Amino acid sequence: MKKTRIFAMAVVAAAALSCAGCLLFTILDALGDSTDPGYRSNTATILFDNGTNERLTCSVNGIFVGTVGPLRQLVARVKAGSLSLEASAAARSWGPVSIDLPENETYTWRILPNS
Repeated sequence: MKKTRIFAMAVVAAAALSCAGCLLFTILDALGDSTDPGYRSNTATILFDNGTNERLTCSVNGIFVGTVGPLRQLVARVKAGSLSLEASAAARSWGPVSIDLPENETYTWRILPNS
């Protein structure tokens, strides 16, 4: 009986590791292959720094990139170049802020309640 339980636990553990491995490879595939010569070429980083007490919905060039909680930060990898940044909450919005962001650079947009 003990051998059967141990075998069953081993099968479950192997299945869990297999699923975790699949998930990990799916995530890595979604992020891109760092061995690819074009990996992250022509990209830049936007840091949405939420200095408000509201949850913000953030977009770049009109495309949703994520939400950021109060007093938190959101990092978004984007294509470098001319960008328009916007953020909105239930009662108000910020932006658009137009920037020209070079490749491999980071822009921090500090969003404050009174700006």
